Amino acid sequence: MQYFKKLKIAPKTKKIIIEGSGVDIDYFNIEPFTNKNITFLLIARLLKDKGIIEYIKAAKKIKSKIKNINFNLIGPKDASNNRVDFDYIKKNHNAKIINYLGFQKNVKPFIADSHVYVLPSYHEGLPRSVLEAMAMGRPIITTRVSGCKETVINNKNGFLIPCKNINILIEKMMWFITNKKKILIMGQKSRNLVEEKFSSKKIDNEFIKLLSD
Repeated sequence: MQYFKKLKIAPKTKKIIIEGSGVDIDYFNIEPFTNKNITFLLIARLLKDKGIIEYIKAAKKIKSKIKNINFNLIGPKDASNNRVDFDYIKKNHNAKIINYLGFQKNVKPFIADSHVYVLPSYHEGLPRSVLEAMAMGRPIITTRVSGCKETVINNKNGFLIPCKNINILIEKMMWFITNKKKILIMGQKSRNLVEEKFSSKKIDNEFIKLLSD
């Protein structure tokens, strides 16, 4: 909106920001944690810009000190020049640094199996995977970039971290490991935020109102 105003594209009246396409909060409902060990999850195409290498490096550092932590990764291979070398994924999967779970059509059971959702992306629109994890009551670690930063109230439902900063990513992951009781509280705040801002019913109504005016 600010960019459009700067270019004088947007009129002085009738300006509205619609927060993405929304998420079905009835389908993606809060589910109890199914895994006893703290489990982090990242769902993304295997692209460098999704922060996958940072995620794996953080996992390797933490696993060198604490063994019973899970780092799950879901996502399809990608053919672009920005892809993460699949040999790198396999190497870290075989070394038990991450659990690479391939492409999954239905991510819901994997979110239920996780405690904290992580997306260290370099840039996004409004990441749907984050909204789905929030709707299921999971706290979020993501980057302070457009799209991602709209999903997190820092220190309330998760943490916003600088882009490409592995040390702070590790720090926030360790915070959840040592403050396990906060996961449920922050996850509930994620759910509340989705209900307030990102539910598909709310977004649909905003589109209808906009088109009706």
